[in-house]
Amino acid sequence: KKTILLCLLHLLLWYPCAGFAGPKFKMCAANSPPWTMPTDDPIPKAYGIVVNIMEELFSRAELSVQMDILPFSRCLNYVEKGIQDGSFMTIKNAKREEYAIFTDPYLSIPTFLFYNKNKFSDFQWHTWKDLQGYRIGIQRGFRYGQAFTEASQRLDLKLEPTPHIRQSIEKVLLNRIDFVLVNK
Repeated sequence: KKTILLCLLHLLLWYPCAGFAGPKFKMCAANSPPWTMPTDDPIPKAYGIVVNIMEELFSRAELSVQMDILPFSRCLNYVEKGIQDGSFMTIKNAKREEYAIFTDPYLSIPTFLFYNKNKFSDFQWHTWKDLQGYRIGIQRGFRYGQAFTEASQRLDLKLEPTPHIRQSIEKVLLNRIDFVLVNK
């Protein structure tokens, strides 16, 4: 199935018919400032550091692209169902490889653990095990890397997913959760 798709894309991209403008690719990503964000316009447009990178890549390839900012789970679901052609800012894993083809990584973003300093004046941790028993906010559908996924399952970490990371940050500030994992 992937091979047929690649051959079809190759034909569409490199042998366009006269007068045929070529396909407009539909790409999506989660709202993840400063990397990807929607504008406040009535019909939001995508902007941010990675959006700029993607626009430049598509421009250099002389391809048209529409970029949408969606809740991350919905973005992945749309890619899997073929509603969106692809997603940028997505970590490769075995499940996603069943329905998507990945490029080489073009960006590496560190992840940080944030907490309310009024609740924990000097919190120290060294391994995922140190987080057992605490409530940790994460973005629904987002993957924080293989080490975190394995640790969260093995250690039965208390994860509280939200559609947008901003909601988890607000929960930390209100002391409703203890920590939030956030990309830099």
